[in-house]
Amino acid sequence: MMFRPSSWPAGVRVMLTAFLVMIGGGYLFAIANIYHQHQMADGEAGLTLNDLRAAYAGLTIRRTSETTIPSRMLTMLRTSMREYVDDDAEFNTLESWLKDGGTEAGLTAGQMRDTPERAMILNCMRCHATSSGTEISKTAPFGPDEFTVEYAEIKPLVATETSVDSDIVKVPPQLTIPRLVLVTHAHMLAIPVFTLIVGGLFA
Repeated sequence: MMFRPSSWPAGVRVMLTAFLVMIGGGYLFAIANIYHQHQMADGEAGLTLNDLRAAYAGLTIRRTSETTIPSRMLTMLRTSMREYVDDDAEFNTLESWLKDGGTEAGLTAGQMRDTPERAMILNCMRCHATSSGTEISKTAPFGPDEFTVEYAEIKPLVATETSVDSDIVKVPPQLTIPRLVLVTHAHMLAIPVFTLIVGGLFA
């Protein structure tokens, strides 16, 4: 009887209704986050199973004349890292360089100071420099300090594909094992609590 919501005071029912609405909204935003984070992981617009495979496990696909596999850095720039590049011109500079293959020569190419290297120093190195000590600088370092971009460090991140044979390309996973462990442990601790509460309400 204690789990019959109809017998509870109005204030309690309002509180639980608000709780369920917030939980439902949270899951909707989680879905939206997955869409915006991973929709371009396989190089094509729209979220599909291939995007999720490419993000979490890597993806092997058959090459066609129209197949374009974005690099890990390009995918992240267009999705989760987009908010950290405030200037549209700098974003376009980085995106164009990465779309063209992210070559070492192209890193410093550009008019005046309008180069991919400068855009990275202004927008990326405060977190990706090894000297920053951040978690992301350990998994995706761009250089030793905030003013130095080392191409040898970013080369694996700007590579567009790993050839398996003439017709097959391998897209490496975007997420590292430590990152997956971090995300998984947070969700495994939270989801059972919500499941228990919501299940008790409707039991």
